[in-house]
Amino acid sequence: PGLVFDIGSGSGFFLEFMRRRGYNTVGVEPARELVEYSTNVLGLPNIICTAWPPDHELDFRADTVCMFHVVEHLPDPVDALAQINQVLTDEGLLILETPNINSLALTLFGKRCTQWDAPRHICLFTRRTLAWCLEKAGFEMVWAVSYSPTVMEYTESLRYLVKDLGLRRYENKHGERKMASTSGSAAEPPPKSGRRQIFSSGTRAVQLFHALDKMCFRAIDFGAQLIGKGCNLLVIARKRSS
Repeated sequence: PGLVFDIGSGSGFFLEFMRRRGYNTVGVEPARELVEYSTNVLGLPNIICTAWPPDHELDFRADTVCMFHVVEHLPDPVDALAQINQVLTDEGLLILETPNINSLALTLFGKRCTQWDAPRHICLFTRRTLAWCLEKAGFEMVWAVSYSPTVMEYTESLRYLVKDLGLRRYENKHGERKMASTSGSAAEPPPKSGRRQIFSSGTRAVQLFHALDKMCFRAIDFGAQLIGKGCNLLVIARKRSS
């Protein structure tokens, strides 16, 4: 049916999915171990170990370019998108997904929201600013939606909030209290006298909360998506006609 080019192809599962449906596939991925997995385990050809944009010219044209949660990691998103424009066929489509900085989760949790993901996320977008970047790179947005495939942005952000308020302390995988970051020898001091461990593990309140939180957040997020405040922006764009 055509050539699908995945930028930030990761372990290769998406390209493997598309290849089984008859598409030719090409991917770029900077992590060598993921490239090796895609090539040696999944048997995918044409996985290039490089960051985007590459430092050399690519010798193919793609009918569809996919960029899922990559553009927010790049220091110059307009240039990165312009490079995609050069690879895409005249009738081709760009499918792009990135966090929505106008999401309800970010409004609710502020600096504790997982969508910030600093320092890995360099640039974050609203629908308007993403459309502006696409226009500068020679694209026009033809379809866009905000949605949330999971409720992680709510549950994990709430966990950060609970921890910052001192309502619960989290243990590492060995079941030991986190060590002091300076000396590495002194254990974390106990909570101040009188501070109640309201969300201590094993209590009925926490068990009930964990049983209901996903259901509640799914309901909240459904409403958020209806008003354009889902946690992700999913966009389809094409080359702007001259």
